Amino acid sequence: MISLQIQENLHLDYKASAALSHSKRDEISKDVSAFANSDGGLIIYGVTEEGHLPLLIDGVDHHKYKREWLEQVINSNISPKIEGVSITQIPIDDKLSVYVLLIPKSFRGPHQAP
Repeated sequence: MISLQIQENLHLDYKASAALSHSKRDEISKDVSAFANSDGGLIIYGVTEEGHLPLLIDGVDHHKYKREWLEQVINSNISPKIEGVSITQIPIDDKLSVYVLLIPKSFRGPHQAP
């Protein structure tokens, strides 16, 4: 995506690793619920962007923010629960990963986050 310069759009959003933190749980939930309430799409954590274009992989510390933590944030903060959210962890090295969230369009909404 970086080499092809695939631009963010209605169905794709890049988030730097700093977007995953305990203090940003509400923001994570809002982003995921917004995708489900619209047409679905991908949120990719661990990729910085500039001008809506992916710039570089900065990676998420997967020892600190595990896939299960991200799943728990989404499931516990969005109501009603969004069915079918898929979280794929792509390891970059022994410490860093990129998380790809596939959020389906939901017909059970509107979904709300705090």
